[in-house]
Amino acid sequence: MKGGKFAYGAAGILPHFSAKKTIFVAVDYRLGFDGFLSSHDPEIAGNYGLEDVIFGLEFVKRNAKHFGGDPERITIGGESVGGSLAGLAAASPRSKGLISGVMMFSGTSLTNWAVRSNFTKGNSEKIIAHCNCTHSDPKIVKGCMKMKSPTCYRSNLWLVKWDFLWDSPERLMFEILRMGFTLATPVRDDFRENGLLPGDIMELIRRNHRNISILISHVAHERATALKHTVWPSGFPASYYVNALVYSHGPSVGAVRKVMRDRYTPLGDVYGPSETTNLLTQLMQDDFTADGEAEAKIYAENGADVHVILNDVFDEPTGGPNMSLVSEHCMDMVFLFNEPHVCNPLLVVSDMMLQRGIAFGNKLADIVANFTHRGVIPTVQRYSESNMAVKRFSYQNEEVSMSSAENFYFWRQLIPTLERMNVTLPEAIPTCPPPVHGWPIHSFAFLASLLMLNIIIFGAFCISRLRVRSQEPLKK
Repeated sequence: MKGGKFAYGAAGILPHFSAKKTIFVAVDYRLGFDGFLSSHDPEIAGNYGLEDVIFGLEFVKRNAKHFGGDPERITIGGESVGGSLAGLAAASPRSKGLISGVMMFSGTSLTNWAVRSNFTKGNSEKIIAHCNCTHSDPKIVKGCMKMKSPTCYRSNLWLVKWDFLWDSPERLMFEILRMGFTLATPVRDDFRENGLLPGDIMELIRRNHRNISILISHVAHERATALKHTVWPSGFPASYYVNALVYSHGPSVGAVRKVMRDRYTPLGDVYGPSETTNLLTQLMQDDFTADGEAEAKIYAENGADVHVILNDVFDEPTGGPNMSLVSEHCMDMVFLFNEPHVCNPLLVVSDMMLQRGIAFGNKLADIVANFTHRGVIPTVQRYSESNMAVKRFSYQNEEVSMSSAENFYFWRQLIPTLERMNVTLPEAIPTCPPPVHGWPIHSFAFLASLLMLNIIIFGAFCISRLRVRSQEPLKK
């Protein structure tokens, strides 16, 4: 299943799937508010996109034998938002008996943007208001929205995003860089009968005792390119970005920001743009992997075959000169599908990237084939509480390392505990530049760089829509 801002090319399906006796099925699902508008009421329950995924699984289960497939070996997978949806579908009681394995690439059901129930409800209320359908009776709201043209809520997305801008530029940065601008997500829907996600996601996973195999994968430099294009032009201190990546109005936000700065910018604000970008990339990477390992631990405790891998496509741990060889979010999918614009329509693939990437894509295709056929990966150790092994793959090397218990503790225990404390610690209040009309002095220049990044993202999306039927495959 696709992530949030790209359309698949098909160049890699024959060599990487069909040639390995794997049938590839693309499940489309409703996006944005078409798929996830929710008022937390049975009338407008939300999770329609996730419902589409379950429907797709049911279709494949019923019809697999008609196109040579094995209905008992159905593996669901996705990247980014698609990875989160794959994980949520696996955790849902509605998918019982439909799947044998789950592949989650750069996104799991526990990633911080996977389920934002209250956030989605608030944004849905704004969209309903923009469509002039606000009413105390959910049935009337539903009837009103059904009469509206889809352009009503699609064209008003920018009005919702504009609210982040007026909140603060830090909020805009938080939503773009850390939350991926996910305006509407799956929601916990225990307010209705036969819900898809009827409870806390961790508890749903914990109760999942089905005989399924799990593959959790991340790339080595999550969000690196977006961070580079934000940090390098601005020249703002590293602490400013760390503070912005921890957005909250709660009293404990100062404590959270302080421990984050102490961990990732221990020398204060002496770092240059390149060092700052590397440190922030590590912060984002640690956040991603801790969420993935939390899910891996639960499934491993349930007795599932769990494999965790990290993809450094170009074998450049620090991203290469000027971060020109970063294994960015979705870069592994570029070479699995042999499609340069599968994630970023503006991506320029150099000869070196192409040479290394094709070799990596062949490796990843073998991993996927082994996992879908057997539910295990012979070259990757099984992940367990006593053996938290992570296999790092590049185009030329493979190595096993143990996941960091310290990093897991920091992100999954210390940070949540501080957030729950609800106590202001004076010594932890972040030091920010003096405000001007509520905004830091340098925020206007910073805002310009964020707006430019947003324009680039939007332009890339438009270009991808124009190019989707004319894209050329990668060639040796």
